[in-house]
Amino acid sequence: MSQAHDPFRQINYLQQCLSNDKKPLGLFLGAGCPVSVRDGTGKPLIPDIAGITEDVRDLLGKCKDCGPLLKLIEGHFAADERADANVEDMLSHIRALRIVVPPTIRAAAFCGGVPFGYANV
Repeated sequence: MSQAHDPFRQINYLQQCLSNDKKPLGLFLGAGCPVSVRDGTGKPLIPDIAGITEDVRDLLGKCKDCGPLLKLIEGHFAADERADANVEDMLSHIRALRIVVPPTIRAAAFCGGVPFGYANV
């Protein structure tokens, strides 16, 4: 039995699956497939993590309420000498902060007033 990949056999299997509605069909798309589909401006239809991070930073940076919170989170990464933090890193960091910060302080911070002594949390 040969271990070589036969593309013609794979195409035949795919044609059989598509022609027979009784067989299940599954397709695996690799990382990067969504980025390859572009809109009319040349931007990816579904951005990668770097693109999502850039979009989130742009949108939050423009918001008067969220901008300072973004600067605070970026300051935490800068203190750890991490200049390459992406949106996944930021969300993980925020989740970790939620564990150690009491709910009453979290609520006050999101309502715009940070209680005394907790400005650097």
